[in-house]
Amino acid sequence: STADEGLRPGILLGEELAISLRVGVGGEVTVVSPRDDAGFLGIQPRARTFRVAGIFRTGMYEFDLKLAYIRMSEAQRFFQLGTDINRIELRLSNVDASTEVVQALAPILGNTKSLNAVDWKQLNRNLFSALQLEKLAMLVVLLIIIAVAALNVLGSLLMLLLERGREVAILKSLGATRGELRRIFISLGSVVGTIGSSAGLLMGLATVGFIRYVGVRMPRQYYVDQLPVHVDPLTISLIFFLGIALCVAATLYPAFMASRGRPVEGFRNV
Repeated sequence: STADEGLRPGILLGEELAISLRVGVGGEVTVVSPRDDAGFLGIQPRARTFRVAGIFRTGMYEFDLKLAYIRMSEAQRFFQLGTDINRIELRLSNVDASTEVVQALAPILGNTKSLNAVDWKQLNRNLFSALQLEKLAMLVVLLIIIAVAALNVLGSLLMLLLERGREVAILKSLGATRGELRRIFISLGSVVGTIGSSAGLLMGLATVGFIRYVGVRMPRQYYVDQLPVHVDPLTISLIFFLGIALCVAATLYPAFMASRGRPVEGFRNV
């Protein structure tokens, strides 16, 4: 029971709220209503003292810092609502169906200005906008990393072409065609890209598995107590094959340079 036996009504506080107020179970807190109340001293905010009957913890920092619960009858009396209820919250078994639920409630509520239906996506719009921007920024960073890796492959193949110019000239003198030389360099870049992308994929999945099953604690000021992870097969596949494709593309210029030269130039530059 959240009500005190004959003295003060009970209230449930979030853990972070109780810490910030420095109260525990059995302590007293004063709740102030934003609505004014007329008294002997004129218009004053309505206030009432409650006894802390319990402390709850949801794991969401914002909820534990800002939420408190009292009996519905006490809330109606304190806010002078009579028997009315000014807010109803629904918990859905499928959170992704919240948009459909809001659309179904819109005709019922009609054009009443005092009543509207909002879901968790609308209530946390700023948070999701920030996460979307962060996701885009991370994609750009990944693309830059892949581009740097592709440039490293390009530089390595150019250095290989300069160092192995004699061997390339020997292959040409033995009858190797330009297409065969191009395929050699493209195959080399493909192998390097596949090995690098596969190693990165395995390391990434291993890191995600460690975070998921072992867990990484987050500071209590964040929305969650542990670092969440989500594996998106589409994103992983895109990055994996894009890394290989860029490495292959980086081999086109060295392959062209190796195939167009004449054997005599290869022996002359040695």
